[in-house]
Amino acid sequence: MQDSQEYKDKKAFFEKVITLYGRNVVIEILQDDTIEVHKLHLADSNKRDGAVSTILSLASKRDIEVSYHDKKALSRISKNAKQDQGVAIDIISQSYQNVREIKKLDSI
Repeated sequence: MQDSQEYKDKKAFFEKVITLYGRNVVIEILQDDTIEVHKLHLADSNKRDGAVSTILSLASKRDIEVSYHDKKALSRISKNAKQDQGVAIDIISQSYQNVREIKKLDSI
């Protein structure tokens, strides 16, 4: 029974996670302390200079978890290998509602 509730809680959490990609987008998100960040994803082939250095510095200041992936794995995360620029970030939408929640509100 507890495993079932844990699964539901985890599923509810990840329904609120939105993955965005691109170096400038990630920098802007990391600069905005009002945006809750779950995790930063980087291609392990990125050179650690320029924008990537800025991204790592901002993530460190905010104590954000960084995961490194090969390019293929990162493209699965970003769902856009041609434009992810080797970076993706998971943010948490506080106002996200799934379809079941919206339908409940409509019936009230």
